[in-house]
Amino acid sequence: MPSRRFRRKRQCITKQKFMELRKIIAVSEQMEEETLLQVTMEKILVLELQVDVLKSLLEIYGD
Repeated sequence: MPSRRFRRKRQCITKQKFMELRKIIAVSEQMEEETLLQVTMEKILVLELQVDVLKSLLEIYGD
């Protein structure tokens, strides 16, 4: 079982990572972590779709 010190350090790191993610995704600091992860996933999916569209356009119109 992890020590209390280890768990505190892990919680601190997790909070820092969520703060960094909030800055990248540009959302409210009051947004719950679950919602933040959902919004992040949606943005990733949109970015992946945009990449696919750009690749398709490159195939059609060439370099």
